[in-house]
Amino acid sequence: MDSLKNFFEYFDFGLRILGMLVIVGLIIYFIFFRKSEKKLFINEIEKIELEKIDFETEVSLVFNKKRRTELSFRNLENQLTPFLEEIQKRNTRVEIKHL
Repeated sequence: MDSLKNFFEYFDFGLRILGMLVIVGLIIYFIFFRKSEKKLFINEIEKIELEKIDFETEVSLVFNKKRRTELSFRNLENQLTPFLEEIQKRNTRVEIKHL
């Protein structure tokens, strides 16, 4: 009976250690390896939709996972063309649509 009790103590201790390792592994994964939702990568952009409104141009960036980000550029400051040129330099697969 004592040897069986010892076995269950070792088994219980092993399960606790295994549980702690899993928890530490998950914490490390979520802190270091999981891609943040706020990070936007240029090579993940599928298409850019442009909508020109009076003094601004609304730009919608559509990513691989159908996530969208909305940006607005003023027409008088000519910020849109350098932005689009830099995006096209880094990602040649980007499709630009004027709405």
